[in-house]
Amino acid sequence: MNTFSYKMDKIVPLETTGNNFLSDNLKVKLTPDFIFVFDEEIRDAVHQFDHSGQYLGKIISTGEGAGKVSRIYDFTVSEKGVELLVGKGSYSEVVVLSIADKKVIETLQLDVIGFPLKKINWRKAGGIFLSVPLP
Repeated sequence: MNTFSYKMDKIVPLETTGNNFLSDNLKVKLTPDFIFVFDEEIRDAVHQFDHSGQYLGKIISTGEGAGKVSRIYDFTVSEKGVELLVGKGSYSEVVVLSIADKKVIETLQLDVIGFPLKKINWRKAGGIFLSVPLP
């Protein structure tokens, strides 16, 4: 039996606007400056908040055209920026966005269809992602 212990320092209520209605199935990633939230039910955007809970907008959203991606499967935050696993039909891409200006700084095409993936050490493993079976 696994037992987890968490120390909660504070609760930060996130600002709700007409642009960020979220369900209760959320993936949350923290950096020293920001909170990033991805709604795993809606899968339409990665939302950015500051640590006081103020909504700063979407770092990326789904759709056609510049500044959008086709389908977000998963995301993580690294020293490079916000890294997305994006579905492209018959293959997937890892898209890296700069946090400062919300622009694509790197794209890596994967010759497989994406599923939720677990990232292992990016530098030592050369950016390899491992598939994690869904429950």
